Amino acid sequence: MSAAIHAELLKLTTVRTTRTFLIATAGFVLLAVAFQAASAGGEFLGPLQDPATQRSLLTSGSIATVVAVVFGALSISGEFRHRTVVPTLLVLPDRIRMVAAKAVAGAVGGAMLGVAAILAAGLGTTGALLFTGTGLEVELTPVVGAWLGTIGSAALGSILGLGIGGLARNQAMAVGAVLLLLLALEPLLASMAPSIAPWLPATLSTTIADPASATQPTATVATGLYAAYGTFLVAAAAMTLRRVDIS
Repeated sequence: MSAAIHAELLKLTTVRTTRTFLIATAGFVLLAVAFQAASAGGEFLGPLQDPATQRSLLTSGSIATVVAVVFGALSISGEFRHRTVVPTLLVLPDRIRMVAAKAVAGAVGGAMLGVAAILAAGLGTTGALLFTGTGLEVELTPVVGAWLGTIGSAALGSILGLGIGGLARNQAMAVGAVLLLLLALEPLLASMAPSIAPWLPATLSTTIADPASATQPTATVATGLYAAYGTFLVAAAAMTLRRVDIS
């Protein structure tokens, strides 16, 4: 199993897709920070000197969670598109072990996206503060907690996406399913039954990425439940792949 994980990690660190997602994540976060900094002091955001505003800028990396879900979905569906799944299974015929190894590597990849997002948020916020001559007023302890939550949320999000991608086995369908779940189905369910909204995947990921403001469920409960969602989907994908003819 360790050899399979090592192979997946080697693949993760050498393919162009990983670099593309890292750069895209950092770019999205920098744009989010720049937009917030430019609108600081307006109707929806306090002045840049406000600790709440600075905290919002520094924690803009939570967008990495959504990117990580897409990353996870593509990490396995891409193998079917490019047929690289065939040589992978020739080396590792046990499909359950293959999916498990990909889940471990996917979690590492998601965590990498979280780190890239945090670095981009810190860099963008520092630049905005220096440009305006504003001092750092925010308390860093909750910010660091949010950073750690972002890394964890992105890692779990990648596992969730991998489960979806493994079930779809088609890149377009995998991405479409992720977007449908996060942007359409979940908001619809939340509007129809507000009581279940805090327990849905996207809301859970937000809770994990901002543990200081979590109420119900707590960040710990949200982490466990989000991990359970991902584990269930990965297990379903593994069982499905056992019955799929791959040639």
